[in-house]
Amino acid sequence: MENTKKMEYIEFKEALKNLVQEKSDSDMKVEIVQIIKNNQTKSENLTYIDPNYNLFPSIQLKELYQEYQVYGMGWCVEEAFSVLKNVKRIHEDQLMGSWESAKGRIVVELVKEAWNRELLEKLPYRAFLDLAVIYRLKMWECKSGDAVQTVTNKMMEHWKITEEELYEAALANLQKEEFEIIGGYQAVQDMIEELIDVKEESEFHEWMYIFTNRSRIKGAAAMLRTDLLDRFAKAQESDLIILPSSVHEVILLPTMDDEDAAELRRIVQDINEKEVQEEERLSDEVYYFRRSTGAVELIPE
Repeated sequence: MENTKKMEYIEFKEALKNLVQEKSDSDMKVEIVQIIKNNQTKSENLTYIDPNYNLFPSIQLKELYQEYQVYGMGWCVEEAFSVLKNVKRIHEDQLMGSWESAKGRIVVELVKEAWNRELLEKLPYRAFLDLAVIYRLKMWECKSGDAVQTVTNKMMEHWKITEEELYEAALANLQKEEFEIIGGYQAVQDMIEELIDVKEESEFHEWMYIFTNRSRIKGAAAMLRTDLLDRFAKAQESDLIILPSSVHEVILLPTMDDEDAAELRRIVQDINEKEVQEEERLSDEVYYFRRSTGAVELIPE
């Protein structure tokens, strides 16, 4: 019977590492590594280390520790081992292959430039307003979604290409990706109305729209699909306010005559602080799509 006294996190992660090691093949070394994620957030992950290979799955320890509180250590060991055993013993250079084989698998992601300075030093990227367009390489498909690798300067050198070529390939792939605009998203509307303390629904927008990709993962890249924004704006007969909900989606609002940009910016900042995990925040700014130019711009303070 498993001991009911729960371990502290530091003790838990070391015990988990040792127990997963016991279940693993002798040539697979289990280690705890620190991964830098979006907005310079750091995550401790459990993974395999092998000097001959450098692409392994990993699992976040803080999330697993929460599961440990409910299901116990035995469940966590089995869960971690089931993830790590799906290792692909392929060297990174082999997986990247030639540029011809890779360019159809390049996708874009938007991140806040100022919040990711350290990360961006190692990556090819393109500035977009206050954001940065970074690139990911789709490697293989998983049940939980595509496994991707962030494109680094080293990878770009391996392919012997420029950032311009990388951007053009990613943009071509983005045009093939499926996006959707979902109307009447009541949960989001209720949350925003709470933050601005409206007395009647009619005081704010009756309709808000979520703009994201079909998978709803890293869907804020929809902001780069100005063709879809233009089509939607024309159907609404209105320019559009764009609120950065998260890295996964943005909110579209048809403009109103008495729009208060400062109030909208405060709403975005409040939602980021109270509702959105730090690593999933896109920006504290507010954006505007103008039909006359067909472009997205920042709303100045």
